[in-house]
Amino acid sequence: MLCPNHDALFDKGLISFQDSGEIISRIKR
Repeated sequence: MLCPNHDALFDKGLISFQDSGEIISRIKR
């Protein structure tokens, strides 16, 4: 289960998850 902030980023396709559970960020700085 994700917190609301992470859920929103996931829904927008800005973060994803590796099979190991690590977060993959697609946000460019």
